[in-house]
Amino acid sequence: MSRSRLALLFRQVTGDAPMHYVAAWRITTAQRLLRKGSPIKQVAGDVGFATVSAFSKAFARLAGVPPSLWVAQLHNPIQPHNETIGQPASHTAL
Repeated sequence: MSRSRLALLFRQVTGDAPMHYVAAWRITTAQRLLRKGSPIKQVAGDVGFATVSAFSKAFARLAGVPPSLWVAQLHNPIQPHNETIGQPASHTAL
C-alpha cells in the first residue's frame, strides 16, 4: 500500500491525518504523566521527544500553554487550563 493511500484510509477511519493523530497521542500521554507528577524532562523523553525544547513547543501548540504553565495550573487552578488538548472526542480516550 502506498503512503498516500494509507494516509487517506487512516483519515477516513480516524478523522485525522496520521501525524496529527500521533502528535495528539503524545501530548495526551504527556498530560497523563504530568498529572501523576513526573518531571517535564522525563516526560519529554518518555513520549518521544529528543529535547525538552521540542517537547515544550509541541505541547504549547496543541495544549495552548507550555508544559511548565500547564503543570503550575494543576497545582493552582485559579486560571482554567485544558484537561485534554482540545481535540475531537475521538481522541480524548487516547
